Amino acid sequence: MDIDQIQTESKRKCIRYSFEIKQKFHEMTVEEGFSAYSAANILGVPKQTAYTWKRKANEQQYCELLGIPISFKKLGRKPILNQLHKDHLLTIVSESSTLTLEKMVNTLQENFMDLKVSPSTVYKFVRKVCRLSFKRISLVPSARVSEKTINERLEWAKTWKPILDFSKNCVFIDEAGFNIGMRREGGWSIEGQRAIKIVPVTRGINISFLGAICSKGPCQFTS
Repeated sequence: MDIDQIQTESKRKCIRYSFEIKQKFHEMTVEEGFSAYSAANILGVPKQTAYTWKRKANEQQYCELLGIPISFKKLGRKPILNQLHKDHLLTIVSESSTLTLEKMVNTLQENFMDLKVSPSTVYKFVRKVCRLSFKRISLVPSARVSEKTINERLEWAKTWKPILDFSKNCVFIDEAGFNIGMRREGGWSIEGQRAIKIVPVTRGINISFLGAICSKGPCQFTS
């Protein structure tokens, strides 16, 4: 077999995939949650080709987040959500952290004309691009963050700053409380069933520990 024949057979193995195939691969791996391996099996694409597409898509997303110009050709269709949508979502979440996913979708469609986006796409955008996560709410009294309280703290800091020396004349005090009836708030159970823990009827007394520490070490513990 001569060299020309080998080169000809090698060229025949190079397959050019249509834009539709690449777009479908992008949708499956980015928006529908398929792995590159699973998407390759479904679309009939060689594994190595699929991994290359996925790697370039990850590089594209990373560069877009950092504002780095992208030199390679983009795969698939243009992302539905962009920086404008990210800024909008971050703004409304900062104003109300208890927004539901449905409310996020609705406010996006109300503020951006002709935008059609699914809740799953918004959820992935919020988690991966906006870097937001859903946590248990920490309730803070409004008086604690009022302008009056903030000004009082500022004046207190100005008064005591010249006097305080953390290494010489400061003692830090903290309190920790518990009760005999305290339990973890989460637990394991069979799917579809409640997680139940039998606890005593009596609550028991509340116990508080006060700890004090300075630059030389713990000062005193009381209960």
